[in-house]
Amino acid sequence: MGRRKITAAVLIIILLISLTACGGGSEEPLTIRFRKSGVRAYRYSVLPDGTFKKKRMTLEYEDLGTERTQKSLASDDSVTTLKKWYYDDTGEHLLKEVSLEQYQLTESVEYDLQGRKIAHRLKNDMKIKAALIKFDFPDEYGDFLPEAVYKPDYLYRDDPATEMVTEYTYEGNTDRIKTIRTVTDLGCVIGSLECGEGDIVLSCHMIGYDYYISEPREYQETYDALTGQSQWTLYRDAELLSHGVRTYDDRGRCVSTETFDTEKNRTWRETYQYGDDGSYEQREEHMTARGEYLPTEIKQFDSKGKCISKKTYDYTSDPDMDTDEWILYRSKSYEYEYYDNGEVSRVSTKIYDGQGELTGENKRTYDARGRLTSDVTVSDGIMTQSDTMEIISVPGVAGDVMHQTCVKYNSREETYEREELYRLLLPDPNQPWEQLWMTYSLYDSTGIYSDSYHAEFDEQGRMQRIERKSYQSTKFFEYDEQGRLTRAGTIHNQLGSETGTLYEYWEEE
Repeated sequence: MGRRKITAAVLIIILLISLTACGGGSEEPLTIRFRKSGVRAYRYSVLPDGTFKKKRMTLEYEDLGTERTQKSLASDDSVTTLKKWYYDDTGEHLLKEVSLEQYQLTESVEYDLQGRKIAHRLKNDMKIKAALIKFDFPDEYGDFLPEAVYKPDYLYRDDPATEMVTEYTYEGNTDRIKTIRTVTDLGCVIGSLECGEGDIVLSCHMIGYDYYISEPREYQETYDALTGQSQWTLYRDAELLSHGVRTYDDRGRCVSTETFDTEKNRTWRETYQYGDDGSYEQREEHMTARGEYLPTEIKQFDSKGKCISKKTYDYTSDPDMDTDEWILYRSKSYEYEYYDNGEVSRVSTKIYDGQGELTGENKRTYDARGRLTSDVTVSDGIMTQSDTMEIISVPGVAGDVMHQTCVKYNSREETYEREELYRLLLPDPNQPWEQLWMTYSLYDSTGIYSDSYHAEFDEQGRMQRIERKSYQSTKFFEYDEQGRLTRAGTIHNQLGSETGTLYEYWEEE
């Protein structure tokens, strides 16, 4: 028997033994061991005589694998903000997040294993007076309302309800919303939405309140399959504010939305034109006093649903004429390009005056991860500012470095201000479990290193300390060998004292 056959036979025997040891095929649930960790932040001070005082805890964050908690504390040790995140047994899929803040409503959102929102809750746990708060309908409702209708708030000022719950259902395994339903803790249905094929909104009903002008609102929309249209109305108390019609084609695509005032005068419309390849144009227009339409926004979408261009128009009234006519005073055009992964690669913006003359331009480029790489501004044909960002390697510095060059020009396109900044991805002082780009070095317009920044590295190129100096004070950040922020403070130069935050970490298997 050859060596390969012997090896194969041994592997089969080992496999059979392992299967037998598992109790004849009975499987035990897989247990995942998480490395639990956390951080606590404390305020501290150093007196001019060098006396060190560690004060109260201001922040605590814990990561237990399937549950994460963030707390912010006031000077009396009361919790001002509490946030919690709950995950599945793998610790990868977020199932629920809860946010509780002083003088605010408690908010919680639940998700399924596909990351889709399935429930949204707002509750007045803090017993806040109704006149001081507002229950917002979830943003998803706004995605289905006509452009001319603002999403109302809820609750009524005299409504005794203290909680509203919104639930979502979806079309199969897709992200396409099928229904939305919102109820109060008293059992009153205050919002409902049902979607049909394509863009069709079969029905929508919202009982709300305009928080800022103290007026109750009610929105109603119903679809008629025989006409291929839906009728919608918006009421203030029993007074009709506006109404409209949405029209769909035989594929369920919206082709137009028209808005009328109480006198049945058409005031606004939105139209769609579709290409055979799935691309389409969306046009928004307002009607003038003469019955003519003025475009306010025109968008072009490609076959994948990505916006590739947009034009906006701004109007004003003529001060020399006693009329409701509007005149164009500015327009903007936007062009978008994308990477294969869907991220934006380039955005070009142009600004025109009322006569169509180009007055300004802006061009921005991004890398495939969505990071800005260049930002160039042009005014009246002259470049006024140019910012470029690139990821580079710097000798003696561990990790990727963000190098940013900022240049400003005068009217003759001559450089009059130039800065070069170097940044490292380091812990956020306000959320040390997250990271942000921290500037550690700056060169001014003469190319000379600015002593307002000072950085210290260890022999492996790891950041140890960053200082930002000014006339009155010096701000600093200190890091340990694992790259964690351990201290952030301010040295008061004239007083000879120091205040700041200490960060203490814990970790267990």
